Amino acid sequence: MVKGDDDILVNLPALAAALRAHQHAERAYIGCMRTGSPLRFAGDAAAYADVGQALPFSDPSPAVLPYAAGHLYALSRQLALHLVEASPLLRRAGNEDVSVGSWLVGLDVTAVDEPRFCCPHCGRQGATSPCVAVVQPACGGVCLPQLTLPRLAQLCDPQATPATWALSESLLAKAEREAKEAQ
Repeated sequence: MVKGDDDILVNLPALAAALRAHQHAERAYIGCMRTGSPLRFAGDAAAYADVGQALPFSDPSPAVLPYAAGHLYALSRQLALHLVEASPLLRRAGNEDVSVGSWLVGLDVTAVDEPRFCCPHCGRQGATSPCVAVVQPACGGVCLPQLTLPRLAQLCDPQATPATWALSESLLAKAEREAKEAQ
């Protein structure tokens, strides 16, 4: 089972390859693993905070067990079925990604930290280790997705040229500024 947000760019061939690498793991939990508090508030934007960092509007010393960031993560079939069967007993603990991580505590789970599931952008990345999902960290997903997803797709194209990267990166920076101004 793979869960992804609707405001990220997913490289489906890279996702398939990443999942194939763990296809025989019965209890795999794959994603960009986080610890600490899931949120730090900066205006209306949220970002990940480190354990012990003071957080306005919340507990000043948060502690959250490891979980995969909610942009994109995968669970093996066995873990997904377990969560479906146990769902009447499970309570949500904040965001869905933190909840899933907490539900897996105490189970014999193989947690795989896969930074390619939350790349800030994929331009200039080698073909041997392509990004699986692109997330613009300043936006929590992708800034102005209707404008930036096509540009991100150009950046992630293995056939892209340095000129394409430069144009796409400048347009992405502009979209990020516009998204911050709109908040």
